[in-house]
Amino acid sequence: MKLYGKLLLSMIAAGAIALIALALTLNWRIGQGFIDFVNASEAERLPAVAASLAEHYAEAGNWETLRGRPRAWREVLARARQLEDETQPATPRTDPPASPARAAPRPVHEHWTPYWARLGVFDSERQTVIGRHDFIQTHRQESVVVAGETVGWVGLHELREVRSHIAESFLRGQRVGLFWASLAMLAILAISAALLARAWTRPIQRIAEVARRMASGDFAARVATQRRDEIGRLARDMDFLAHSLEEADASRKRWMADAAHELRTPLAVLKGELEAIQDGIRPMDAESLASLHAEAAHLGDLIEELRELAQVDIGALDYRMGDVDLAATMRECLDSHRGRLAQAGLEVELVAPDAPVVLRGDPRRLRQLAENLIENSRRYTNSGGRLQVSLDQERDRIHLRFDDSEPGVPAALLPRLFDPFVRGGSARTRADGGSGLGLAICRRIVEAHGGRISASPGALGGLAIDITLPRTPASHGVPA
Repeated sequence: MKLYGKLLLSMIAAGAIALIALALTLNWRIGQGFIDFVNASEAERLPAVAASLAEHYAEAGNWETLRGRPRAWREVLARARQLEDETQPATPRTDPPASPARAAPRPVHEHWTPYWARLGVFDSERQTVIGRHDFIQTHRQESVVVAGETVGWVGLHELREVRSHIAESFLRGQRVGLFWASLAMLAILAISAALLARAWTRPIQRIAEVARRMASGDFAARVATQRRDEIGRLARDMDFLAHSLEEADASRKRWMADAAHELRTPLAVLKGELEAIQDGIRPMDAESLASLHAEAAHLGDLIEELRELAQVDIGALDYRMGDVDLAATMRECLDSHRGRLAQAGLEVELVAPDAPVVLRGDPRRLRQLAENLIENSRRYTNSGGRLQVSLDQERDRIHLRFDDSEPGVPAALLPRLFDPFVRGGSARTRADGGSGLGLAICRRIVEAHGGRISASPGALGGLAIDITLPRTPASHGVPA
């Protein structure tokens, strides 16, 4: 079953259950409310009965004239009815009053215990004078007061159920109305559930459609919803995923094109020199062999860097973590490259604390990171320039900065400087010997150590590379 059907049935079922519970509750309350209404209406007649009993007691002086005498009791009730009629507001009549012989009798309820049969009269000691029920069996009592003194009580035993024809007809009408009202509410509920289910499933269907288009390679598909709920958040996440995949696909295509271009250049040089030797244009001497060897070495280095970058991207590059003194590593790398830097006419300066700067990392990869950045400055910094490497530490992190002199990098290229095959403008080109992969590998190494790397215009006029690495205290001392 589709999600639309499940939502529709779930909402209708939940609404129907709630509606049935409400209908049953209202049905019970209608019956109980009717009984309460009857009891309350009959309780309103108690003051008139109490007043009639007070008159009877004032005339007789005691309850003995009423005790066990139904005829006297009927006279008291008749007098109470007269008192009720006297207290009722007068209503105009358009027809002549009926004679006593033709007076309409009060309705007789076959299954309804009469009002007078549920009354009881009790003396001041609450002993029964007349009636079927004891004082404690009555639910409502009215005191009989004569000359400011309570001389007795009249009590009413309330109904527990009403089963007369009139009552059943009334309740039946109420229940029929409740039934039809429940059906109308159920129909409204079904229509509302259908509209809600459609409103909820439409964006989900759109998300599924976008997912299918993305699976077929169309990464430009978007959900583009304005909803602010969980479904809207899911749609925005799907759009973000599509955008990321679109960028990744464009990057992959650009990477493939750049890799093909980078591989084609040394191959074209090799092919051209070999053809020149074959055609006799160039002699097969030591100089030609050295040139061929240089191009083959460059091609091998490029292929190795491509392989290493691919291993980093798929997580196959191995890391052996341990305690590393980064200050000692920087000194060793600069010392090993000092001769090459001097040949390039560069002055080198290391600003680092004398104490060890220790972190948890792979010493081989951290050395590769430093060598790549040093070599990057050697290749692209003008002769007579400077390279300054600074290292400092805080409580929980280490800052490493490589700052070289001119030429600089255009600001527009700085955000993409760590992408594969991106070089820093016309001043930093392939003619200087770089493959454009060194900084991309550096970013992978830094991220593998939980750090961040960024590029910015340097204080010396060139490029500044800032690296922040998490600092972990050594547990086994400074590594040798």
